[in-house]
Amino acid sequence: MVTIMLFLLMSFVPGDPITARYGMDGSSLNAEQEAALRKEYGLDQPLPVQYLSWVRALITGDLGDSIQQRRSVTTILKERIPVTLQISGFALLLSVVLAAPLGVIAAVKHNSVWDRLLSGFALAGVAMPAFWLGLLLLILFSVKLSWFPVTGFTRLTTDPLEALRSSFLPALTAALGGTTAMILRQLRAALIDVMRQDYIRTARAKGVRARAVVVRHGVRNAMLPTVTVIGLATAHLLGGSVVIERVFNIPGMGRLIIDAMNARDYPVVQGVVLVITVFVVAINLVTDLTYAYLDPRIRLR
Repeated sequence: MVTIMLFLLMSFVPGDPITARYGMDGSSLNAEQEAALRKEYGLDQPLPVQYLSWVRALITGDLGDSIQQRRSVTTILKERIPVTLQISGFALLLSVVLAAPLGVIAAVKHNSVWDRLLSGFALAGVAMPAFWLGLLLLILFSVKLSWFPVTGFTRLTTDPLEALRSSFLPALTAALGGTTAMILRQLRAALIDVMRQDYIRTARAKGVRARAVVVRHGVRNAMLPTVTVIGLATAHLLGGSVVIERVFNIPGMGRLIIDAMNARDYPVVQGVVLVITVFVVAINLVTDLTYAYLDPRIRLR
Protein backbone atom coordinates (compact mmCIF):
# COMPACT_ATOMS: atom_id res chain seq x y z
CA MET A 1 0.00 0.00 0.00
CA VAL A 2 2.83 2.39 0.83
CA THR A 3 4.59 1.78 -2.48
CA ILE A 4 1.36 2.26 -4.45
CA MET A 5 0.61 5.53 -2.66
CA LEU A 6 4.20 6.63 -3.21
CA PHE A 7 3.97 6.07 -6.95
CA LEU A 8 0.62 7.87 -7.15
CA LEU A 9 1.85 10.89 -5.16
CA MET A 10 5.05 11.17 -7.15
CA SER A 11 3.06 11.17 -10.37
CA PHE A 12 1.51 14.50 -9.25
CA VAL A 13 4.92 16.12 -8.65
CA PRO A 14 5.78 18.37 -11.62
CA GLY A 15 8.81 17.39 -13.65
CA ASP A 16 10.93 14.24 -13.84
CA PRO A 17 14.67 13.41 -13.75
CA ILE A 18 15.10 14.82 -17.26
CA THR A 19 13.58 18.21 -16.46
CA ALA A 20 15.33 18.29 -13.07
CA ARG A 21 18.72 17.88 -14.75
CA TYR A 22 18.27 19.76 -18.01
CA GLY A 23 15.58 22.30 -17.14
CA MET A 24 11.84 22.43 -17.65
CA ASP A 25 12.22 23.46 -21.30
CA GLY A 26 14.95 20.89 -22.06
CA SER A 27 16.69 23.48 -24.22
CA SER A 28 20.02 21.66 -24.00
CA LEU A 29 18.52 18.49 -25.51
CA ASN A 30 17.05 17.72 -28.88
CA ALA A 31 13.97 15.55 -29.25
CA GLU A 32 15.94 12.39 -30.00
CA GLN A 33 18.21 12.81 -26.97
CA GLU A 34 15.26 13.46 -24.67
CA ALA A 35 13.40 10.41 -26.00
CA ALA A 36 16.49 8.23 -25.55
CA LEU A 37 16.95 9.36 -21.95
CA ARG A 38 13.30 8.75 -21.11
CA LYS A 39 13.55 5.26 -22.59
CA GLU A 40 16.77 4.58 -20.66
CA TYR A 41 15.15 5.51 -17.36
CA GLY A 42 11.85 3.81 -18.20
CA LEU A 43 9.97 7.11 -18.02
CA ASP A 44 8.33 6.50 -21.38
CA GLN A 45 6.24 3.71 -19.84
CA PRO A 46 2.83 4.25 -18.17
CA LEU A 47 2.89 4.56 -14.38
CA PRO A 48 1.39 1.07 -13.70
CA VAL A 49 4.05 -0.50 -15.94
CA GLN A 50 6.81 1.39 -14.09
CA TYR A 51 5.39 0.21 -10.77
CA LEU A 52 5.15 -3.44 -11.80
CA SER A 53 8.69 -3.35 -13.19
CA TRP A 54 9.96 -1.95 -9.89
CA VAL A 55 8.08 -4.57 -7.83
CA ARG A 56 9.38 -7.35 -10.08
CA ALA A 57 12.96 -6.19 -9.49
CA LEU A 58 12.26 -5.71 -5.77
CA ILE A 59 11.26 -9.35 -5.36
CA THR A 60 14.78 -10.32 -6.46
CA GLY A 61 16.31 -7.84 -4.00
CA ASP A 62 17.10 -5.18 -6.60
CA LEU A 63 16.11 -1.63 -5.62
CA GLY A 64 17.36 -0.27 -8.93
CA ASP A 65 20.00 2.34 -9.72
CA SER A 66 20.08 6.01 -8.81
CA ILE A 67 19.38 8.16 -11.85
CA GLN A 68 21.44 11.05 -10.51
CA GLN A 69 24.35 9.21 -8.87
CA ARG A 70 24.35 6.28 -11.31
CA ARG A 71 24.98 3.84 -8.47
CA SER A 72 22.98 1.02 -6.95
CA VAL A 73 20.31 2.27 -4.54
CA THR A 74 21.21 -0.61 -2.22
CA THR A 75 24.82 0.61 -2.05
CA ILE A 76 23.70 4.17 -1.30
CA LEU A 77 21.34 3.01 1.45
CA LYS A 78 24.06 0.89 3.07
CA GLU A 79 26.07 4.10 3.44
CA ARG A 80 23.19 6.21 4.78
CA ILE A 81 21.18 3.85 7.00
CA PRO A 82 23.83 3.53 9.78
CA VAL A 83 24.03 7.34 10.00
CA THR A 84 20.30 7.77 10.54
CA LEU A 85 20.15 4.84 12.97
CA GLN A 86 23.04 6.30 14.99
CA ILE A 87 21.27 9.66 15.38
CA SER A 88 17.80 8.15 15.96
CA GLY A 89 19.08 5.53 18.42
CA PHE A 90 20.98 8.13 20.43
CA ALA A 91 17.93 10.42 20.39
CA LEU A 92 15.65 7.61 21.62
CA LEU A 93 18.10 6.82 24.43
CA LEU A 94 18.16 10.49 25.48
CA SER A 95 14.36 10.65 25.31
CA VAL A 96 13.86 7.64 27.59
CA VAL A 97 16.61 8.74 30.02
CA LEU A 98 15.06 12.21 30.33
CA ALA A 99 11.38 11.27 30.22
CA ALA A 100 11.37 8.32 32.64
CA PRO A 101 12.51 10.09 35.84
CA LEU A 102 10.70 13.33 34.93
CA GLY A 103 7.46 11.47 34.25
CA VAL A 104 7.69 9.63 37.57
CA ILE A 105 8.37 12.88 39.45
CA ALA A 106 5.42 14.60 37.74
CA ALA A 107 3.10 11.71 38.65
CA VAL A 108 4.28 11.36 42.25
CA LYS A 109 4.11 15.15 42.75
CA HIS A 110 0.73 15.37 41.03
CA ASN A 111 -0.80 18.90 41.04
CA SER A 112 2.33 20.35 42.66
CA VAL A 113 4.63 23.06 41.32
CA TRP A 114 6.96 20.36 39.97
CA ASP A 115 4.09 18.75 38.10
CA ARG A 116 3.09 22.05 36.49
CA LEU A 117 6.68 22.89 35.52
CA LEU A 118 7.28 19.48 33.96
CA SER A 119 3.92 19.56 32.16
CA GLY A 120 4.85 22.98 30.79
CA PHE A 121 8.21 21.58 29.65
CA ALA A 122 6.42 18.73 27.87
CA LEU A 123 3.99 21.12 26.18
CA ALA A 124 6.87 23.32 25.01
CA GLY A 125 8.65 20.27 23.60
CA VAL A 126 5.60 19.27 21.57
CA ALA A 127 5.05 22.81 20.26
CA MET A 128 8.70 23.68 19.50
CA PRO A 129 9.77 23.32 15.83
CA ALA A 130 12.79 21.04 15.54
CA PHE A 131 14.61 23.21 12.99
CA TRP A 132 14.35 26.27 15.26
CA LEU A 133 15.54 24.36 18.32
CA GLY A 134 18.42 22.87 16.33
CA LEU A 135 19.61 26.29 15.20
CA LEU A 136 19.46 27.61 18.77
CA LEU A 137 21.51 24.68 20.06
CA LEU A 138 24.03 25.14 17.26
CA ILE A 139 24.45 28.83 18.03
CA LEU A 140 24.83 28.26 21.78
CA PHE A 141 26.90 25.09 22.06
CA SER A 142 28.83 25.12 18.78
CA VAL A 143 29.32 28.77 17.84
CA LYS A 144 29.39 30.48 21.27
CA LEU A 145 30.79 27.77 23.55
CA SER A 146 32.60 25.60 20.95
CA TRP A 147 31.69 22.43 22.85
CA PHE A 148 30.49 20.54 19.79
CA PRO A 149 31.41 20.70 16.08
CA VAL A 150 29.31 23.00 13.89
CA THR A 151 29.28 20.56 10.96
CA GLY A 152 30.58 17.11 10.19
CA PHE A 153 29.64 13.63 11.26
CA THR A 154 31.69 10.74 12.65
CA ARG A 155 30.54 7.14 12.71
CA LEU A 156 30.75 5.01 15.85
CA THR A 157 32.92 2.50 14.03
CA THR A 158 35.46 5.22 13.20
CA ASP A 159 35.87 7.05 16.52
CA PRO A 160 33.31 6.40 19.30
CA LEU A 161 34.13 9.53 21.34
CA GLU A 162 34.08 11.86 18.35
CA ALA A 163 30.92 10.11 17.15
CA LEU A 164 29.20 10.98 20.43
CA ARG A 165 30.31 14.63 20.09
CA SER A 166 29.07 14.93 16.52
CA SER A 167 25.80 13.11 17.29
CA PHE A 168 24.89 14.79 20.57
CA LEU A 169 23.31 18.03 19.33
CA PRO A 170 21.27 16.38 16.52
CA ALA A 171 20.12 13.67 18.93
CA LEU A 172 19.27 16.21 21.64
CA THR A 173 17.30 18.28 19.12
CA ALA A 174 15.33 15.23 18.02
CA ALA A 175 14.75 14.17 21.63
CA LEU A 176 13.60 17.56 22.91
CA GLY A 177 11.60 18.24 19.76
CA GLY A 178 8.68 16.02 20.71
CA THR A 179 9.69 12.46 21.64
CA THR A 180 10.72 13.23 25.23
CA ALA A 181 7.48 15.13 25.76
CA MET A 182 5.40 12.29 24.29
CA ILE A 183 6.94 9.69 26.60
CA LEU A 184 6.88 11.98 29.65
CA ARG A 185 3.21 12.85 29.29
CA GLN A 186 2.14 9.25 28.71
CA LEU A 187 4.16 7.90 31.65
CA ARG A 188 2.83 10.64 33.92
CA ALA A 189 -0.81 9.97 32.97
CA ALA A 190 -0.45 6.17 33.23
CA LEU A 191 1.36 6.31 36.57
CA ILE A 192 -1.21 8.69 38.08
CA ASP A 193 -3.93 6.21 37.15
CA VAL A 194 -1.97 3.22 38.49
CA MET A 195 -1.18 4.90 41.82
CA ARG A 196 -4.93 5.18 42.51
CA GLN A 197 -5.51 1.42 42.23
CA ASP A 198 -6.45 -0.81 45.19
CA TYR A 199 -3.30 -2.93 45.07
CA ILE A 200 -1.17 0.22 45.53
CA ARG A 201 -3.12 1.07 48.70
CA THR A 202 -2.73 -2.54 49.85
CA ALA A 203 1.05 -2.41 49.33
CA ARG A 204 1.24 0.81 51.33
CA ALA A 205 -0.90 -0.66 54.11
CA LYS A 206 1.50 -3.61 54.36
CA GLY A 207 4.31 -1.18 55.08
CA VAL A 208 6.14 -1.40 51.73
CA ARG A 209 8.49 1.54 51.32
CA ALA A 210 7.20 4.41 49.19
CA ARG A 211 10.00 4.08 46.64
CA ALA A 212 9.37 0.35 46.24
CA VAL A 213 5.65 0.98 45.77
CA VAL A 214 6.31 3.47 43.00
CA VAL A 215 9.07 1.55 41.20
CA ARG A 216 8.06 -2.08 41.71
CA HIS A 217 4.27 -1.79 41.59
CA GLY A 218 3.57 1.55 39.91
CA VAL A 219 6.09 2.09 37.13
CA ARG A 220 6.03 -1.48 35.83
CA ASN A 221 2.25 -1.45 35.45
CA ALA A 222 2.36 2.01 33.88
CA MET A 223 4.90 0.89 31.28
CA LEU A 224 2.43 -0.96 29.04
CA PRO A 225 0.83 2.16 27.49
CA THR A 226 4.19 3.94 27.69
CA VAL A 227 5.84 1.27 25.54
CA THR A 228 3.27 2.02 22.84
CA VAL A 229 4.28 5.68 22.88
CA ILE A 230 7.98 4.74 22.79
CA GLY A 231 7.28 2.73 19.64
CA LEU A 232 5.47 5.69 18.09
CA ALA A 233 8.32 7.99 19.19
CA THR A 234 10.84 5.76 17.41
CA ALA A 235 8.86 6.01 14.18
CA HIS A 236 8.60 9.76 14.75
CA LEU A 237 12.40 10.00 15.05
CA LEU A 238 12.91 8.18 11.75
CA GLY A 239 10.45 10.48 9.99
CA GLY A 240 11.85 13.58 11.68
CA SER A 241 15.37 12.78 10.48
CA VAL A 242 14.59 14.77 7.33
CA VAL A 243 14.59 18.07 9.24
CA ILE A 244 17.36 17.21 11.72
CA GLU A 245 19.81 15.99 9.08
CA ARG A 246 19.16 19.05 6.95
CA VAL A 247 19.82 21.47 9.82
CA PHE A 248 23.02 19.74 10.97
CA ASN A 249 24.21 18.75 7.47
CA ILE A 250 24.28 15.04 8.32
CA PRO A 251 24.59 12.54 5.43
CA GLY A 252 21.74 10.24 6.45
CA MET A 253 18.53 8.98 4.86
CA GLY A 254 16.63 12.19 5.64
CA ARG A 255 19.03 14.37 3.68
CA LEU A 256 19.22 11.71 0.96
CA ILE A 257 15.48 11.72 0.32
CA ILE A 258 15.37 15.54 0.14
CA ASP A 259 18.19 15.62 -2.42
CA ALA A 260 16.54 12.77 -4.35
CA MET A 261 13.17 14.56 -4.42
CA ASN A 262 14.79 17.75 -5.71
CA ALA A 263 16.46 15.73 -8.47
CA ARG A 264 13.31 13.62 -9.09
CA ASP A 265 15.50 10.57 -8.48
CA TYR A 266 12.58 8.16 -8.21
CA PRO A 267 14.48 4.91 -7.42
CA VAL A 268 16.23 6.53 -4.44
CA VAL A 269 13.00 8.03 -3.07
CA GLN A 270 11.25 4.67 -3.41
CA GLY A 271 14.14 2.87 -1.72
CA VAL A 272 14.30 5.25 1.25
CA VAL A 273 10.54 5.19 1.84
CA LEU A 274 10.49 1.39 1.61
CA VAL A 275 13.32 1.04 4.15
CA ILE A 276 11.65 3.45 6.60
CA THR A 277 8.38 1.54 6.21
CA VAL A 278 10.12 -1.76 7.02
CA PHE A 279 11.72 -0.19 10.10
CA VAL A 280 8.37 1.11 11.34
CA VAL A 281 6.72 -2.30 10.89
CA ALA A 282 9.64 -3.94 12.74
CA ILE A 283 9.32 -1.40 15.57
CA ASN A 284 5.61 -2.21 15.92
CA LEU A 285 6.46 -5.93 16.10
CA VAL A 286 9.06 -5.34 18.83
CA THR A 287 6.49 -3.23 20.71
CA ASP A 288 3.96 -6.07 20.60
CA LEU A 289 6.57 -8.56 21.85
CA THR A 290 7.47 -6.19 24.68
CA TYR A 291 3.82 -6.23 25.79
CA ALA A 292 4.11 -9.97 26.40
CA TYR A 293 7.23 -9.45 28.50
CA LEU A 294 5.64 -6.76 30.66
CA ASP A 295 2.22 -8.41 31.09
CA PRO A 296 2.12 -12.22 31.52
CA ARG A 297 -1.61 -12.21 30.79
CA ILE A 298 -0.88 -11.32 27.17
CA ARG A 299 1.39 -14.37 26.84
CA LEU A 300 -1.43 -16.62 28.02
CA ARG A 301 -3.70 -15.32 25.27
